[in-house]
Amino acid sequence: MTRNGVRAIIYLLIGLVLVYLIAREPYLRWLGTPDPTVYGGGRIVNHTRGEPPLSVAVEAGDLAAARNLLDHGADVHGIGNDGMPLEAAIVRKHPEIVRLLLARRADPNRYRYNPPLRLAESSMPAVVPELLRRGARVDVGALCAAIRSRQTAEAKLLIERGAPVNLGPRSKLAAPTDVSPSAAQTPIAPQSPLAVAACHAPELEKALLSHGARLGPDDATILVWAARQKRAALISHLLALGADPNGVSAGESPLTQAVLTCPDAVPILLAHGARPDYLTSDGRTPLREAAMAGDERAAGLLIAHRADVNYHAAHGHGPLWFARKHNHARVAELLQKAGGRDD
Repeated sequence: MTRNGVRAIIYLLIGLVLVYLIAREPYLRWLGTPDPTVYGGGRIVNHTRGEPPLSVAVEAGDLAAARNLLDHGADVHGIGNDGMPLEAAIVRKHPEIVRLLLARRADPNRYRYNPPLRLAESSMPAVVPELLRRGARVDVGALCAAIRSRQTAEAKLLIERGAPVNLGPRSKLAAPTDVSPSAAQTPIAPQSPLAVAACHAPELEKALLSHGARLGPDDATILVWAARQKRAALISHLLALGADPNGVSAGESPLTQAVLTCPDAVPILLAHGARPDYLTSDGRTPLREAAMAGDERAAGLLIAHRADVNYHAAHGHGPLWFARKHNHARVAELLQKAGGRDD
């Protein structure tokens, strides 16, 4: 092959690449653009290359284009980048398009990523009544989302429409946590409607309790979470609601966590029956933590509630050893007077 022939082939390849780069975006826009004049002829309504036109119209908030597409047979349940059109309309906060889709028989219980009702509770509460009127199923997740975002009217409406106020045996909610991700172990955040209300929207507790709400599995874990959040008043309130003062979460007891991060809750927990000698999963006791921190008040309270001043895990040391190691002379003196040994 001559040198000119090789050069011609190279120029041809470069030309093809340039044509592809120049024409690709206009072609994709032609496929996805919500232009009523294009779709009005019925040429492309439900194509599966790229994103469905109805999804593009919904994401753009183009009510006229969405209506035109539906008039010409667009699939109201087609899958786009944001899920089905109803999901996309809620996520993008286009209430008129939500109402249009529901009027065109979009199923409020069909979705790709998240239930429309749950999305509406956190993103666009104004359409919740319409979703319910169209038959959206109420679930405990939607109720928790409404409570967490303090949408009081919507939460009460869900309760009245029969939303479960207690977690079922198989309920698995991805409840958010306010604990720093740097923590080695993260206490379980509140998941049941009553626990979520106690932490975020106490004004909804009465409505929940009147419908039989309980803390459920949260009763064993929520106090550790509350202590990590340094919320002594909340701990007192949760105990009144039936939380277990000796529950466990992330290997900690409420009392041990309180000594570490919420000292004001220590007397509250002890008064409600928290065990002063609870041993954590890694072999720590509340008194050992108080000795290490030099917390004379907490140490005195624990000793007054008959905490074992010489209790320690196998191959470990007692509280007095830790008090002296960290130069907490007053706590060391307190422990020694109570019979603590320096081992």
